[in-house]
Amino acid sequence: LFIFCMLIGLAYSNNAAACTAINSLPFAITTPGQYCLTSDLQSSAANGIQISIGASNVTLNLGGFSLKCIAGQNAIMGSQSVSNVSIENGSVRDCNYAVALSACTSCSVKNINAINNAVGISVGGFAAIVEHNQIRNDNPNSGTSILVNANASLIDGDHISGSITGIFNRGKGNIFRGNSFSMCQTAMRLDVRATYQDNLTQLCSTT
Repeated sequence: LFIFCMLIGLAYSNNAAACTAINSLPFAITTPGQYCLTSDLQSSAANGIQISIGASNVTLNLGGFSLKCIAGQNAIMGSQSVSNVSIENGSVRDCNYAVALSACTSCSVKNINAINNAVGISVGGFAAIVEHNQIRNDNPNSGTSILVNANASLIDGDHISGSITGIFNRGKGNIFRGNSFSMCQTAMRLDVRATYQDNLTQLCSTT
């Protein structure tokens, strides 16, 4: 039993050490690895990016904490060509872009609560996964909840409430499955042909 407890403690210590803590903003991720929040954070800068991602093979775990913006800020943004980036488990609110990955291959955004942002989640590149997120705008006449410029991607199981456009697709070969929309102007706008299945709408002007 003693040896077992020691092994559990060692594993916990190694996992904790493997996560680079983000304690203040702005923060630039420039090397591969695991990054995590240790508390709720808000930048004091008037504009700019709170957390920028400029490396591949990165996991950013918000750990249930929140990022809050002031006017003109983008919360989490990757503007370079990267791959294998995962953003998960936390809240982002009151930002221009909550999460934006503009040129990412095999990247994912999961379990994010995006509240009152101009754009909730934006993905570009190839083979993105956006799943099990909640995107909410208290003003139904503002914002795009999920903007998809990526190709061959899956948007699955997201709940979207209160927005001008719930999902705006401009990528090729994408699948939209099991998403729900409420109190929106347009639930899904498909500027490029896509496959959609088992999506639900309620109180949206245009399905």
